[in-house]
Amino acid sequence: MHTSYMLSFLTMAISECKNDQLESITLRSAKLCDVRAAAFFDMLGEKQHRVTHLALPGCVLGTAGWTKLANLLVSPASNIHNLDISKTCLHDRSIAIISNALIKNNTLRTLRLHWHYRNHPLTKNGWRIFSGVISHPMCT
Repeated sequence: MHTSYMLSFLTMAISECKNDQLESITLRSAKLCDVRAAAFFDMLGEKQHRVTHLALPGCVLGTAGWTKLANLLVSPASNIHNLDISKTCLHDRSIAIISNALIKNNTLRTLRLHWHYRNHPLTKNGWRIFSGVISHPMCT
């Protein structure tokens, strides 16, 4: 089954779950279409979830997916403490989207970034944007 469809089923299952004990979600190397990724991140932002660890290593997100993830990170309902976006092919536009959210976020404690040097489309401009986050006074 295509991982994007599996994400739809996961989104539905979590949204209908009455047990709020889920603390960690890992989606490894999934090609997430923007519509399904957006629904997943919206669902996590709408309900008061206990999810504190969100790992998306190797996942492929489009601009809408990155935007919804950024919205989740700034949502008052978000409780994300650990975020793994390693090997996600961050590019300048996605790093700008996520960087603004990181500045506004007050729950994130650990951000994992890692990729193979030759396989990422992030330019010097993207790194400049991200270094602005690290040195921003609101980031402690």
